[in-house]
Amino acid sequence: MSLPMRVAGALLFGFLLIFAFTLFVQLTADLINWVFGMHIRFLFPRGLAYAFDDPEYLFRVLTSLTFSSLVAALIFFLVKLRRREGVFDWADKADSPDQDG
Repeated sequence: MSLPMRVAGALLFGFLLIFAFTLFVQLTADLINWVFGMHIRFLFPRGLAYAFDDPEYLFRVLTSLTFSSLVAALIFFLVKLRRREGVFDWADKADSPDQDG
């Protein structure tokens, strides 16, 4: 697999991981606030429905999420860069002609 493909995969995974997690937690906080009448504040003070009311606050949240996504992508890329043997790699070694068996 080529390096640009690995970088693109790591970036995509990092962004999906962070944005999906934060969206899930924000929706859970909104649901708890709506059902139980509590006030749990996660990303947006008044919930996801009012996210576009304050564009400056929305920009700050998206900027911090993007930075967190880049950090997660970097960590994922560095972890996946190292080649490790998988469970099924033993079958590939037995079939390779360059092996002295």
